[in-house]
Amino acid sequence: MKKILLILMVSLFTMSAACSAAGSKIAVIPYLDTTEATVDKDYIPGFMHKYYNDSMAKMGLSVIPENEVQAALDEAGYDVSNQMIADKDIMAAVANRTGADYVVAVELNDLKDAKHESFFQLKVSVSVKMRYNFYSVAKNKLLAFQVTGADENKTIFGGVGTKSPINNALKKASGKANDKIKIELAANKISLLTE
Repeated sequence: MKKILLILMVSLFTMSAACSAAGSKIAVIPYLDTTEATVDKDYIPGFMHKYYNDSMAKMGLSVIPENEVQAALDEAGYDVSNQMIADKDIMAAVANRTGADYVVAVELNDLKDAKHESFFQLKVSVSVKMRYNFYSVAKNKLLAFQVTGADENKTIFGGVGTKSPINNALKKASGKANDKIKIELAANKISLLTE
């Protein structure tokens, strides 16, 4: 009985997050890569841009156009060459300029890949670490957290690449982050209803 009640509560909480996001706008600050990994990462910005815009839209959030977010970042004095994830002041300025209810910034701060060779097998293991800042205008609150993801690619004959395990590791880490964001959206909704 307790398991059923727990499952029901989690389901209601998740549905509440989707409902609370409906009609809300989010500004997605362009992803920041501060890793020193030597693997080919040229495709990662495109992957991250598409993934985050799609995942925020799936949560019921309306994603503010990238050019509006960039104009707000420029006005706020955010300098990406400093290699620092946007802080609360920058995010509040972006929200104010764009009319966003939420602002999210993502930093890929660790990407490790390792190749292991044995007699008949080649394996590539990848792990990623990502930092998030998620800002809620209504609560004037910054939620900062970090998530990790890992994946591997194996082959018996032939070469093995890093692109697939990197994508999968990013998806796993991002999925964990999205779960945290959904919980925050639901908590924001409950907080606003009780105030």
